[in-house]
Amino acid sequence: AEGQKIIAELNKMQVEQNQTQQQISNAKSELKISLEKSASTFIFLGDYAKALDVYQQLLKLAKENPTDNNEGAIIKDIGDTYLALGRYGKAINYLQYSLKIAQKNQDVKLEGYSIASLGN
Repeated sequence: AEGQKIIAELNKMQVEQNQTQQQISNAKSELKISLEKSASTFIFLGDYAKALDVYQQLLKLAKENPTDNNEGAIIKDIGDTYLALGRYGKAINYLQYSLKIAQKNQDVKLEGYSIASLGN
């Protein structure tokens, strides 16, 4: 009887842990969406420095979640932002890296966007 109580308690703890992990995952997804909207807003307003800060936060989130194939796109956005700032050396480095990621992941859409940005 005591063993069954322990097993039941462990099962309950496992369910609670799974629920907590799901809540964390949902919160990170909401944060990602909010940050993406913020970055777009800063770009629209021409505040590229703030956009870069937000992109760095997004990049950190993407690196924490390797199943999220968003890292290359964020790196491309950082490159594009450096282009807008006239910091061409940094822009080229980021854009070449995004191109490398796109080719590694066989992401033809990102590959095309990266090449187009490098052509600018």
